[in-house]
Amino acid sequence: MPEQMERSVEGDGSQWNERLLKLRAIIRWQPFDQSTSEGRSLERYRRAGLTALTSLSAKGITALTMLVSVPLTVDYLGLERYGLWMAISSLIAVLSFADLGIGNGLVNLLAEANGRDDREAAIRYVSNAFILLLGIALLIVVIFLLVYPFVPWTAFFKVESDQAARELGPSILLLLICFAVSIPLSLVERIRIGYQEGYVNSGWQTLGSVGGLLLVLVAISFEGGLPWLVLAMAGTPILATAGNALHHFYWRRPWLKPDPGHRDRATLASLSSIGSQFLIFQILTAVGLASDNLIIARILGATEVAGYAVVQKLYSLALLPQFIVAPLWPAFGEALTRREYAWAGRTLRRGIIVSVLLASIIAIPLFIFGRTIVGWWAGGGLVPSAILLGGFTCQMILGAYGGAMTAFLNSSEALHRQVFFYGFASLSAILLKIVMATSWQVAGVAWATVLAYGLFYAIPAWILARRILRGS
Repeated sequence: MPEQMERSVEGDGSQWNERLLKLRAIIRWQPFDQSTSEGRSLERYRRAGLTALTSLSAKGITALTMLVSVPLTVDYLGLERYGLWMAISSLIAVLSFADLGIGNGLVNLLAEANGRDDREAAIRYVSNAFILLLGIALLIVVIFLLVYPFVPWTAFFKVESDQAARELGPSILLLLICFAVSIPLSLVERIRIGYQEGYVNSGWQTLGSVGGLLLVLVAISFEGGLPWLVLAMAGTPILATAGNALHHFYWRRPWLKPDPGHRDRATLASLSSIGSQFLIFQILTAVGLASDNLIIARILGATEVAGYAVVQKLYSLALLPQFIVAPLWPAFGEALTRREYAWAGRTLRRGIIVSVLLASIIAIPLFIFGRTIVGWWAGGGLVPSAILLGGFTCQMILGAYGGAMTAFLNSSEALHRQVFFYGFASLSAILLKIVMATSWQVAGVAWATVLAYGLFYAIPAWILARRILRGS
């Protein structure tokens, strides 16, 4: 028996070594030959792996630049002007759905065109998406310029100092112009994602983050006001995106440059249709998952929000596995278009297992040591209950499953069916949160999310995925 156990351990060790060697062979810069199904499989894994690694690195660098810039800008601007900057940035963040889902729709259509090796369709999709995004950007600017003179900005933001009042208008104007310019420019990032080149986006985004920090330091050294800092932080990423676009359209894929001559009503309608589905999906996500603090404040009082929000921030660490599965979205789309169902099914199962396993490795220790961590981190008055920690633990593990499943279902023609039962899950979550908050307090809000999405999303999503993989 001991000898058998020893051989088993050695066998398991050799299997892990073999898997690690395969992983090292896949994560490389040189692409694989895509003329065979095996080569296409390796190339999808290579691109998804590179995108996941570079995305995590880019997020880390962005977080570091934030940590460095916050104390510098707070000290330089003072509390009022820094708070004003954050407030107007939040105002712009409300427009995060401004592309009306067209960017995500383009990712799907490009993945399918790539699966058919159809360049003509890709050119048509990109050209018409650019027309729509440019139109949206111009409309936002026109509406803002018409509304701007009639809004009492200083009263709205309760500005007190004369300096802050002078800088408010130019800062808002610069920030909105940067936002509007970013809408059509973001086209290149969606194209990269559609062709499974998200890792290139990460490189340019890192350059924009670091460049923004450097220009903030320059603005501070020359004693520039708030508008200059806004321009540095919001404008530099746009320059990086412009560099990404120049590289893509004049070196990587010059044949894919947007061409107004390819304007086509049918393609515009197709982009608008699939974009509207993604827009609904984004709104449902915001309603179902981002409403917790509002519900708690309304039912239990604003003081109860603090403890819940601290635990929510702590468990955000368990969202990291979603950076690994998200790059599989266009890969699934390309594979399903080629009807390579075996690869799609195998990769979906692996994605779920890896994502759930990693989320569990992070979330379960937070459940065990969460009370101690929160007490040390945020103070004894915010120590959460074990029921609340348990709810967030299950929520994060369920979210890891949902992230992998969404990456798969977003890529198929079943998107509209996913939106239907996801919408039902989101609305059910809100009702359950309201009911359970009265009996279970803040813990009831966390568990309501688990019940609603577990019953009305996780199960239907698995059934739908199986039907797709059977080719039905």
